[in-house]
Amino acid sequence: MDLQNNNQHNEPVALNSSVEIPATSPDSISREQHSRLFKRGILWLGTGVALMGLSFCVNYCLFHAEQSFDIVMYTMTTIGAVCMTKGMGDILGF
Repeated sequence: MDLQNNNQHNEPVALNSSVEIPATSPDSISREQHSRLFKRGILWLGTGVALMGLSFCVNYCLFHAEQSFDIVMYTMTTIGAVCMTKGMGDILGF
């Protein structure tokens, strides 16, 4: 008798098919919002690349100068890297 009771509890339970799962999650964004974020990401990425290129030009042009240009060069490089990271975050949707 115990064997029959154990078999009854192990039978699979049928799922209710009337419950529908939505295809999109509440966190998803619309196409217009994604397009706007993508364009903003491209702008941030371009700004970061421009700052990194300008930093390289400062380094290349003023290498033999008697003045110290380290602060300007490293500041521009850091801001450029932050801009590029922000742009990639917007493009990838973070």
